[in-house]
Amino acid sequence: MYELKTANPRARIAVKVPVIPGIGTIGIGIAKAGADIITVSGFDGGTGAARMHALKYVGLPVEIGVSEVHRALLYAGLRDNVEIWADGGLKSSVDALKIMCLGANRVGFGTLPMVAIGCTICRECQMDTCHVGIATQIETEEQAKNHGLKRFVPRDYEFSVRQLVHFFTGMGEDLRRLVAELGVKNAQSLVGQTGTMIQPRHFDRIDLTPLLNPSSYNPEPEGFCGIGFDTAVPLTEKITEEVVRELRKRPSSVSVRVDGTSSMDRNIGTHLSGVLYREYPGHPPVTISINHGSVAGNGMGSFLKDNMTIRITGGAQDGVGKGAISGRIIVLKAKNGQGRFVDGSVGKSLAYGAQGGLFLIQGDADSRAGIRLSGAEMVLGGRITSPVDDRVGHLGIHANLKGFAFEYMTNGRALVLGDPGPWICAGMTGGAVYLLLQPEWNFDIGAIKRRIAKGSRVVITTLKPEDVTHIRRLLGEYEREIADSGQAEEAAWVRSLIESDLFSRFVRIIPESQQVEQTISTE
Repeated sequence: MYELKTANPRARIAVKVPVIPGIGTIGIGIAKAGADIITVSGFDGGTGAARMHALKYVGLPVEIGVSEVHRALLYAGLRDNVEIWADGGLKSSVDALKIMCLGANRVGFGTLPMVAIGCTICRECQMDTCHVGIATQIETEEQAKNHGLKRFVPRDYEFSVRQLVHFFTGMGEDLRRLVAELGVKNAQSLVGQTGTMIQPRHFDRIDLTPLLNPSSYNPEPEGFCGIGFDTAVPLTEKITEEVVRELRKRPSSVSVRVDGTSSMDRNIGTHLSGVLYREYPGHPPVTISINHGSVAGNGMGSFLKDNMTIRITGGAQDGVGKGAISGRIIVLKAKNGQGRFVDGSVGKSLAYGAQGGLFLIQGDADSRAGIRLSGAEMVLGGRITSPVDDRVGHLGIHANLKGFAFEYMTNGRALVLGDPGPWICAGMTGGAVYLLLQPEWNFDIGAIKRRIAKGSRVVITTLKPEDVTHIRRLLGEYEREIADSGQAEEAAWVRSLIESDLFSRFVRIIPESQQVEQTISTE
């Protein structure tokens, strides 16, 4: 949330949550985190790709969720800070009005509009066999025949648009009529007005009194105290001011040096990335250098754009490069008081969802490195320093990546020079992970197999010539950064690796059904 607001202060942030026990408390937490919208989703929705046990047994009615969140926010004095949106099984304008009276500002429809454009609710959206052409990439009857479909109706987009216009126009007019009958000027005047509803039947089976009792605003919530915020300008905004000042001089490049950071300095480079994207398209290269063994706070380089580089000697906490579009992030070891190079590590969720860019990490990474990697490239340089013995303790204790690396990876490349840790490549559907074989440390094919998550549909293969080209290119980038930082011995080791027989030194992990051309992946 904070990262999104830093990248675009004007953005409205919505958080969607299912209705579960304790949803009111969850809603308070979301509001306190700074969300603008809480979307409450009930159990009766039409998720076409969900498993049957989830459709039958998971979640609670949206009416309960909306009422709980609305009342909890009122009690906490936060209701005016956030809107409540609701969806899940709404089938008419009467349903929409009831949900608004329980506390929702807006309502959403999913199944009904889908039916309006032709959905038959066959609940096989994930199979790529949609016979009405909605949940599939198939566009023609010939393609459908080659795909094995016995029946297929190509999409008629003009007809679908007309159907949606008719549906929402009719729904809106009916809602307008109902609101007028209640004697109010607009639907928002009915938000939280439970006094307009009664329970007409089934008194012996269910008691709706908790939902229908009037809810009141609590001007002085009990059990809550205020905590002041530091009004000082965050470091990420100070960096933006420096860069913008230099850009006005029209230089060929801009370099900003930061002589130290702390864990409180969050989202370094994120604010700048947003400003450059909105106000300075086509800007010259911008480099942020952070020195003296600094450890940056969460979200460093999140949503990084092209023509930007962040280089830090020391380390960084969680969320480095989250959602990056392009750019370069380099995290190197720093020299300690004894003259040794140490750290160079990053926290959880390195490059989460990164669509592009290059990540060079000299040290280790915490759990979920490369999760949902979608096109970025990374070198993870943490190295094995003692023999691997999987019989002793947990696999993640001595690993360089602490677990769940490359979950749901769809594209990109990751080069790992150490132990990738347990449960890697779960849900991986694209891209490639290159692992350095180190039999002298007992890290061989058998050790790699023990680290792949159960149920992962991936294979371990030998390299192809194009893989060797990519590995040499990535190692070359890594070696140059190491050498420029004064680590001659480490740079020499990387150079020797580049010059070695990479076909015998590395293996790659790819999905079983890897596409030949990843650029056409539809994820």
